[in-house]
Amino acid sequence: MKITDFSVKNYQFTLIVFVMLAAIGINSLLNMPRGEDPDTNAPQFSAIVIYPGTSPKDIEELVVDPIEKKFNAMDDVKRIRSEINDGLAVIQIEFKYETDPDKKYQDVVRELDAIRPDLPKDILSIDIQKFTLPM
Repeated sequence: MKITDFSVKNYQFTLIVFVMLAAIGINSLLNMPRGEDPDTNAPQFSAIVIYPGTSPKDIEELVVDPIEKKFNAMDDVKRIRSEINDGLAVIQIEFKYETDPDKKYQDVVRELDAIRPDLPKDILSIDIQKFTLPM
């Protein structure tokens, strides 16, 4: 007897076997052990500059442009974006993913420290933040 003849003549049995195999597959998928998400550290940083009492045009000319020029001179820079408001500038720098985030953080801190004497003296604060993924 051929298997095709048997499955056509006994379609109820074929249907039950198919439903059981589908149920076992779904159960295995839902209960399969999963590995943890890999640790990824994106080499992205934000420099937040607070300079109270300045207009966006002034903060761009006095603060953002020199910082962007300094960051553009660094190696492996993928993108630099700036957002400027009254008295606040956020400069985001993104490096290529194959670079070491800790080394690039030290490079960003070093370059920002090197340009601080050229920036206005009455800047309230300059902070550098790392981008981290939520755990």
